Amino acid sequence: MKKQVFFRADGSAQTGLGHLVRCLALAQMLQDDFDIEFVCMEIPDVIKQDIIARDFSVREIASENDFIDILPTDAVVIIDHYGLNADFHKTVIAKDCKVVCIDDLHEKEFYAHLIINHAPGIKKGDYKALPNTKFALGPDYALLRPAFLEAAKTSGRKNKIKTILICFGGSDYLNLTRKITELVADLKKEYQVFVVTGAAYAFTDELSAYCVAYPEITHFSAVSEQRMLDLMKKSDLAIVPSSGIVFEALAAGCKVMSSWYVDNQREIFDGFRDLQAIIPLDSFEDISEELFLNIDNIETRQVIDGLSGQRLNQLISTL
Repeated sequence: MKKQVFFRADGSAQTGLGHLVRCLALAQMLQDDFDIEFVCMEIPDVIKQDIIARDFSVREIASENDFIDILPTDAVVIIDHYGLNADFHKTVIAKDCKVVCIDDLHEKEFYAHLIINHAPGIKKGDYKALPNTKFALGPDYALLRPAFLEAAKTSGRKNKIKTILICFGGSDYLNLTRKITELVADLKKEYQVFVVTGAAYAFTDELSAYCVAYPEITHFSAVSEQRMLDLMKKSDLAIVPSSGIVFEALAAGCKVMSSWYVDNQREIFDGFRDLQAIIPLDSFEDISEELFLNIDNIETRQVIDGLSGQRLNQLISTL
C-alpha cells in the first residue's frame, strides 16, 4: 500500500497560482510512489480540473480544522502556504505525520521534517528550523513539471535572438504582459513574438485585440504543459518574472531576461543573477532599443539538470 501524501495549498487570480502549480509539479514527481490528495480552501475551477485530469483527488475545506480532522496517522503533509505557521506544523506533527514545507521567504519559524526552496543561493542558516530538519535547496531541487524536467536534460543554450516569448504566469493581475508586449513591439528590429497568458488572466480580450494589429505577435491563452514547452523551445529569448516560470524557461533552453515585482521573486532573481543564468533587469521597464543592440552576445549559464524529481522523491521517501 502506498504512503499517503496530502498537499495543503491555495490559489486564486488575486493571490496567484504559483503555490498550486509548483505543488502539482512535485505531485507528478511523486505520483508513482505515493497516494496523493490536494486539500484546498481556495482553488480556481480550471486548476482543480487540471489536477483531477492528472489522476489526483481534490478536497475542498472550509477551515484548517477540517484539514486536521481528515488527516490519518503516518501521512506526509506538504504545505505551500504563507498563512500556515509553526503552530499549524506542530498540530500536523501531533497526528504522527511528517511535515514538508515548500517556502521561498524563510521569514518564520518552521517545525518541519523537510524544507524545499529551489531558489539559488539559499543556505540552511537562512532558516529557523529544527536541528534535524532536512533541506532541499537550490535549482538541483527545481519544482518543474515532467516535460520541463525532460527538456532540461537535453536543452542547449541559444545565442542569436529571432523569437521572443513573453509570459507573466497564470493570472498576472498587474497586466505586466500588456506593458512588456508594447515595449517589445516598439523595438526597431522586428522579432517574432509569442505572448502567453494563463486561464486566470483577466485581460484576454483586450490583449488579443492589441496583438491583432501586429502580424509578428501571436497571443496564446491557457496553453497545455506540452504546448508551453513547445513555444519555449521555439523561442530564443524568454521575458519572464523570477517566479516558477523562470525555471521552466531555463529548463527549455531559452536565454532568459528577468526581473522581480513581488517579494517572493526577489531571492530567485538575485540567485540566478549571481549565477549568471539570466539577463537581469532592475525593472521590466528597462527593456529598450539599447539593451537589445548587444542581446545576441550576452552569455548565460545552464544551471538546471532535470534530475530534481529523483532527488526529491528520494528525500521524501526516507522521511
